Amino acid sequence: MVKVILLFETDSKKPKSLIFFSLLILFLTSADLFPQKMITASLTDQKGIILTLYQDQGHIQEIREVQIPQGEIHINWINVASKIIPSSIVLFPASAKQNIQIKEQQYVFDLQNTETMLEKFIGKEIKIARKNPQTGEENIITAQLLSTQGGNIYKIGEDITFGDLGRIILPSAVQTLVTQPTISFLLRSTEKLKSPLTLSYFTLGLSWHTDYLLILASDERSLRLTGRAMLENQAGIAFKNAQIKLIAGEVHQAAHPASPLYRAALSAESVLEQSLPSVNPLFEYYQFSLPGRINLEIQEMKQVTLVEGNDIHFVKKFKLASPPQFYPGHISSASPGTSCEVILQIENKKENKLGMPLAKGLWRVYQSMESGHLDFLGEDELSQIPKDEKIEINVGKSFDVIAERTQTQYKRIKDNLYEMGYEIKLKNHKPQDAVVEVVETLNGSWKILSSSHAYLKIASDRVLFNIKIPKEKTVILTYSAELKY
Repeated sequence: MVKVILLFETDSKKPKSLIFFSLLILFLTSADLFPQKMITASLTDQKGIILTLYQDQGHIQEIREVQIPQGEIHINWINVASKIIPSSIVLFPASAKQNIQIKEQQYVFDLQNTETMLEKFIGKEIKIARKNPQTGEENIITAQLLSTQGGNIYKIGEDITFGDLGRIILPSAVQTLVTQPTISFLLRSTEKLKSPLTLSYFTLGLSWHTDYLLILASDERSLRLTGRAMLENQAGIAFKNAQIKLIAGEVHQAAHPASPLYRAALSAESVLEQSLPSVNPLFEYYQFSLPGRINLEIQEMKQVTLVEGNDIHFVKKFKLASPPQFYPGHISSASPGTSCEVILQIENKKENKLGMPLAKGLWRVYQSMESGHLDFLGEDELSQIPKDEKIEINVGKSFDVIAERTQTQYKRIKDNLYEMGYEIKLKNHKPQDAVVEVVETLNGSWKILSSSHAYLKIASDRVLFNIKIPKEKTVILTYSAELKY
């Protein structure tokens, strides 16, 4: 910008005669006075991208190389997730030594449709093409758009009219049109340079969960395990050649409002065949780093293998839990036959072909038949399991191992003191022996007075009986207890 300053000096003795005229031209080179330049950073500038997926959102770190001039410049960073959390946006140069200052940033998500475009012209003149129904020729008229609420209202000359007047024509040079989600930055640089910039942000619509497939051998002597992570992309953008990391653990995150993006149908899921990921501790969580680079398309669900194990040993056991009883009461009749739960117990240890952190997920159990096909046995949702801990999967309820429970004693000694006795018939109709874990709940202050089998106190209100039942036999468990409320 050039500023011209004119300096005048007059002689008071000579009427308004010009004695001296000086022209001073000042060249002001401050960047604030030059028109700000604008460039676009797109996927063609991308040098790398890392996706870190949590259970319900994703963290994006993307590097793009941008030519930055000296002074101020607007950078429009396009091709970003439409479900971005705007408050999480951070842009920083690759090196702290680069003197680049970020003065402003804004997230623009004002994608255009008929209504949003017309709203920009309320109070302004537009053109309308009206077709002559007889000749088919179009006549262009000028109208002022007054409103778009409940239909368009126009002012033509001195008249107000509304309705469909014809084809609307808008000026092509509209400065505020946005065709895709964009982050706009205003940067100042003390020098001209070509610099890698890293954009970091969180987005909704990126998530992952784990599905475990357990295949029981036909002879029921071993298991085969495959654990797969399901990656889901509903963030509104495809991620190409990305490095992907999965975070297993309960990371505390604040609630964020949903972004205004429609939820489209997911594409068919795909399975990515690759080597197993590396697993490393991250603070109080675990990070699964997937090998290689992965494409994650819009609305895609993709499976990647996390864990595999063959010839895994397990224990099949049966479990029976007493119904909750918060206050003592007399039960006059025996409960009908109750099926015992079937539990598969697996040691998550290295000696058992496992021994690694297992993210929470759904465990599906199948049995491999001699014919070669798989039969579904049941499924269970389990929380995260550290290494060297036990995995207990509730597969379903046994058809052949059942129990009948009868209250044999109910005595009220005084207002808050009772004696109660129970008989539990455990029936095994299988051609093999079975072991049933019977868990009884005793409320208040209690003590066992007598018992037909040994027991173990496992909690302040529960005792455990391990009862072995021979094949096709019945075993009767009896016990009495004193309860004080």
